Amino acid sequence: MLIISFVEWSGAFQRPQHMALGFARRGWDVTYVSPGYVHRRGQQIESGLDLPPNLRVVTPAALPGARKLDLIGKLNEKSVLRAIANVRPDARDVARDDAWDVVIFNDPRWADVAAKVPARRRILDNMDDLSAFAPSAEWLEGKERAAREAADIIWTGTASLADRHEAAGTPARFIPCGVEGDRFANPDPAQVAQFRAEIESLFPPDKGDADDDADPDADHPRLAGYFGAINERVRPDLIEALAGEQWNVLLIGPGSTQSPKLPDSPRVQWIGLRPYASLPAWLACMDLALIPYDFEGPHRFLYPVKALEYLAGGKPVLTTPLPDIVRFLSDFVLLEDNPEGWARVARDWSKIRGDATIRAERGKGYALGRGWDAMVGEMSEDLAP
Repeated sequence: MLIISFVEWSGAFQRPQHMALGFARRGWDVTYVSPGYVHRRGQQIESGLDLPPNLRVVTPAALPGARKLDLIGKLNEKSVLRAIANVRPDARDVARDDAWDVVIFNDPRWADVAAKVPARRRILDNMDDLSAFAPSAEWLEGKERAAREAADIIWTGTASLADRHEAAGTPARFIPCGVEGDRFANPDPAQVAQFRAEIESLFPPDKGDADDDADPDADHPRLAGYFGAINERVRPDLIEALAGEQWNVLLIGPGSTQSPKLPDSPRVQWIGLRPYASLPAWLACMDLALIPYDFEGPHRFLYPVKALEYLAGGKPVLTTPLPDIVRFLSDFVLLEDNPEGWARVARDWSKIRGDATIRAERGKGYALGRGWDAMVGEMSEDLAP
């Protein structure tokens, strides 16, 4: 199996990496190829997981700017194809259509690469929408048309994207993401203690609740947290609304060229990317987990994996009303669509917390029943001989 992914292996740990691990654990010989963009060298971090010996990670060098210059896109394609050929020298002959059993690509921009790799079957795992990155509607239409032509099967990571493909007359199968439930439900106590100390050093001790008398159970400054990419999806006005109500906000994850300008406040701290294996312990330190995403335009197609990870950790979740979250998780989370609503949750937390905790406990049961192996199992149904 060859997985061509736009998600760098040592970046934010997401659906593609879990897919690769899942198939490797089921006995597939898996090669995971993700371009290593030169402008982000030194910014990545290892996951902290032990990889099975039949999982190979390849990171060919790539240049930024492919959306603006076709020449850069072509150079990146050649770099990826060269790396794939070096893994399987016997696959250089394009006349061999059986060099790879299956090629999975998760970005329509890599359709031309997938089409050039000799394989029995090609699958588009459409986990994201390109509209936010498209320089033009024509460019987007061309990329998606090429992806449909290259793919024998289309999977999607959100129901919304599957609906869109179906509306365009293209069959697609919605296969939900999963969660490592045991990992997030059982954080390492030593790490939790270590991270609590780090958090105390990040936020001055006098920056706690403005009115502790309103919540006699509060024994520490309230902490809201988020982990994931800090990109154009993140709405800084929602984060600012929490900080304005005397909450500390901790942000964990990589940045991008489209990272928003975050509130200039000592209550908002962005500590960058941390190993995936450490996220459960960071989560354990939070009072409230956040999904502060824009939920309109292309971002409406999101179903953040972090929602399941937060719930598996038993944490109350405050999120914007992304359609897939409303559709599948509305009973387990707090939904607010504007800064006023987010500020109200923070301000009235002593009254809201009981309901939020009950929702989180129900959500934990739901999340623990949805593992990554279930996702890979559904995918495997389409790979049967």
